[in-house]
Amino acid sequence: MRNLLNFLLKYNYWFLFLLLEVASFVLLFRFNHYQHCVLFTSANAVVGRFFEVSGSISGYFHLKSVNEDLLDRNVLLEQRVEMLTQALAEQGMDSVRMYSLERLQPVQYEDCDQK
Repeated sequence: MRNLLNFLLKYNYWFLFLLLEVASFVLLFRFNHYQHCVLFTSANAVVGRFFEVSGSISGYFHLKSVNEDLLDRNVLLEQRVEMLTQALAEQGMDSVRMYSLERLQPVQYEDCDQK
């Protein structure tokens, strides 16, 4: 307690100076419209920049969960591609045969009764 009182007595002029500075800024920004608007605009810019930086930092730390979601999605898509590749391989012979049959010229059939 004694050290606190010694500290306050030693730096009492600095504390008085800070108190008067705070009072003068309060009076300046509260009762002058232009200074109030400038302070308000500057404060909004500072707070906006702070939220932008904090949002980018939290977004960076959120990337781990996004990355895990993307890995899960990639595994699912690779499984679907493999499944579709197998299905295409199974159906490939039939579709090749059908395609080759479609390309052949139609044969003129003769009616059996006409012979």
